[in-house]
Amino acid sequence: MTEEKAGTIGENEHGRPRNASRSGGFKMRCATLIIEIALALIESLMSPDIQKIISSLKLEPLPGEGGFFRQTYRTDATFKTSGELRPLATAIYFLITPTDFSALHRLKNDELYHFYAGDPIEQLLLFPDGHSKTRILGNNLLAGQEPQALIPANVWQGSRLLAGGQWALVGCTLSPGWIESDLCLANAPDLISQYPARSDLILALSRE
Repeated sequence: MTEEKAGTIGENEHGRPRNASRSGGFKMRCATLIIEIALALIESLMSPDIQKIISSLKLEPLPGEGGFFRQTYRTDATFKTSGELRPLATAIYFLITPTDFSALHRLKNDELYHFYAGDPIEQLLLFPDGHSKTRILGNNLLAGQEPQALIPANVWQGSRLLAGGQWALVGCTLSPGWIESDLCLANAPDLISQYPARSDLILALSRE
């Protein structure tokens, strides 16, 4: 007969830890609970308005870039380029919140932003020739905000709400249309080395 100390896991007749399966199951339940708590916390940070917008427009989280989206248009007509079949054009709803900004990324084709509703958005553009600019998207035309803005192909872009903003709903149109291989997420250290004057905003708009 072996003697076990209180609080330790002994071994059974096969030399395996007693309650090993129970221990593994307990850890799995704990991990699941932590995930559920995290998701509930994120949801609790959203205002009722944001939750209603997401539900009403049937938006989903956008992996990698962040924010919430739903594709609303995709042409039936397609064409082949560089060995890939793609639609002539696509369009999405895109929602930005205080915790879900649009992380710095670039696309292979021109993208057109249309501001629909909500609070103003600050957008950073980093151009291949080394220059950069910021602009404000919104509906206050007299304050210089832009309701529509073009992002040229291969330009790094990132967007977030201005301080104090709660949400912003925009539309994004691409022609040629979106395919997954178009997306390239930024590496913050690399961009900071190329655009040092924008280091603070690059860090704020990066997830890596």
